[in-house]
Amino acid sequence: MILQLRGRKQDSNYSYIQSSINPLQLSYHIIRNVVLGRSVAFNTVTLKTMIRQIGQEPARFLEWLFLWLNLDFLHHQIKKMGDSQFVFHFLFRSTLVGDLLNKSLKFSGLVRLHTSSTVINTVSLSEIFNADNYRFQAISEHCKSHFINTFDVYSEIEIVRQSVDYNLISTIKKSPSNDKYKMICAGRLIPKKGILELIACLAHLPNFLKKDLRVQIIGEGALENEINQAIKEEGLGDFVQLRGKLPHYSLLLEIANSDLMVVPSIETPSDVDGIPTVIIESMLLKTNVLTTSIGGIPELVQHRKTGFIFDPTKPETFHQVLSEVILETKKGVITAKAFEKAMKEYTRSN
Repeated sequence: MILQLRGRKQDSNYSYIQSSINPLQLSYHIIRNVVLGRSVAFNTVTLKTMIRQIGQEPARFLEWLFLWLNLDFLHHQIKKMGDSQFVFHFLFRSTLVGDLLNKSLKFSGLVRLHTSSTVINTVSLSEIFNADNYRFQAISEHCKSHFINTFDVYSEIEIVRQSVDYNLISTIKKSPSNDKYKMICAGRLIPKKGILELIACLAHLPNFLKKDLRVQIIGEGALENEINQAIKEEGLGDFVQLRGKLPHYSLLLEIANSDLMVVPSIETPSDVDGIPTVIIESMLLKTNVLTTSIGGIPELVQHRKTGFIFDPTKPETFHQVLSEVILETKKGVITAKAFEKAMKEYTRSN
């Protein structure tokens, strides 16, 4: 687990505090803080929070035990940095751990809400949202509305959209070939990215579409073997390739030289995408986008206006939307509108 902090000054660099697996190191800081009467781990509030959280996630007992044992070590590391500000991304485990530490440290904090997904128990989440020393930013109206409507949120949540560096994007030139229609899908190979659902969609395509396609899946993750097996079982190996992870600039080159970026994100019981960065990058590179209506995506990709929306859980409908996208690719009308929207709302110049 890694916590992110930065100095009080706006131009201060971020620092990262990482947990330890050294039992002697952990024991030393626990005993030291207990003796000094300032232990975070053996604080009543911490113990109540941990009991609530383990009750909600009993399967992750060992993970929470590990994080609990790290609290006093992390406390020591952060105090050495002096006056700082916590920066939390997502409402995940690191955010709850940081909040427990901050009850002692009293730093200000910035909480960036990327998705509506959270693993934090409701009581602790309410405490975080109503703390006086935190500011909140959401990357989309969807994310902001979810937390306001679902929890007792009285803090102001500011919309600060994620952005990409257009200076970098502008150095990349498109040089698409005129042979196969090139489709690319990039992301971690995990359930919420919908890669297996995309494989099922590709398998349902009629042969006349398959023979004109070249599909690259770029990324790495827990589902790699399962995805490879699905490609093999569905007989898609002639035009679907799983390439693994690429360096960022190399990925941007592949996006630029593709006809279509497919982002088949789905909602799982424990996780959901916010707005995948590859969508913004693709729009700025004037590559068509086919994605889903998950999370904040519809705020960026509006069907038949700045991209295309489909349901990857209904593979029998995939050929219809893909045929429409292929026709649009030749016109370039939607990519122009998509570029304009992404440029206006989702870019920064460093």
